[in-house]
Amino acid sequence: MKRFTLSFFVVLFVAFCFSAFAGNTSNVTQGGNSNEAAVTQTSNLNLANIEQYGITNYATIDQTGNGNGAWQWQVGKDNLADIDQIGDGNSDISNEPCAFQRQLGDNNIANLDQVGDGNGAHQDQNGNGNKAKIVQGGSTSDNNMAVQEQNWNGSPPGNNNEANISQTGLGSNGAYQNQKGNTNTANITQSGSGGNQAGQYQEGNLNTADITQAGDLNTASQSQIGDTNDADISQSGDRNNASQEQKGGNSNKATTTQNGSDNGASIIQDGNLNQATQTQSGNGNASAVSQTGTGNIAVVTQGP
Repeated sequence: MKRFTLSFFVVLFVAFCFSAFAGNTSNVTQGGNSNEAAVTQTSNLNLANIEQYGITNYATIDQTGNGNGAWQWQVGKDNLADIDQIGDGNSDISNEPCAFQRQLGDNNIANLDQVGDGNGAHQDQNGNGNKAKIVQGGSTSDNNMAVQEQNWNGSPPGNNNEANISQTGLGSNGAYQNQKGNTNTANITQSGSGGNQAGQYQEGNLNTADITQAGDLNTASQSQIGDTNDADISQSGDRNNASQEQKGGNSNKATTTQNGSDNGASIIQDGNLNQATQTQSGNGNASAVSQTGTGNIAVVTQGP
């Protein structure tokens, strides 16, 4: 099979996604054996593009509404990609005309559901057995942005990573996940009136990160470098800020729970087998935990 460079496909993507058409437009390009593609478009001004190179890849795009754009690119074997767009003006995170999925490797799965207007998302997978899912949903859940990158942007291929983003509520939420390594798991759940921001970075193996935001204008970030680390942030209320950094050790655990508004919390762990737990209730609390070494335990409880 002829080999193509990533830049070749980027040129095709730009040429297609920035084209303007009066009706619906779809394009399917397949090279290899036993690939399957399906496009369904309802209403007007929708763009859909599928490119498959390899063996037994499967891709689907369903568009209901006006002015939606979707682009899928698969190179490898037994990959599955699905984009469902219901609403108007759903596209990429940079307000480009296409939401997109890129898969390089074998047995990867990417799912993207956009319900509402003006949502943007993209998913990149490099390796084997990776799973990525984005759900941007609700009749009034608009203008959400989500990005998932699994061993992309020059990283070596990684295997068996899983990333999930769910954005509901009134919209205007932002979420970013970047995984480098193998068998990492990252989850972001955002609900409430909107304006929540969450970011996760994982570099290593067997790390787990979870962020749950229920409320408005909350900010959460997690960074994990090492193996078998666990990080969890739960925010319920408004304008809370939480950060967790696991800087290069193994088997650390960080847990932050914020119930209220205007709370701030941070955890830094540099070592192995450390545990830190923060619980904040009420408003205006601040907590910072820093752990170096091995086997340290910190528990902080704040509230009325």
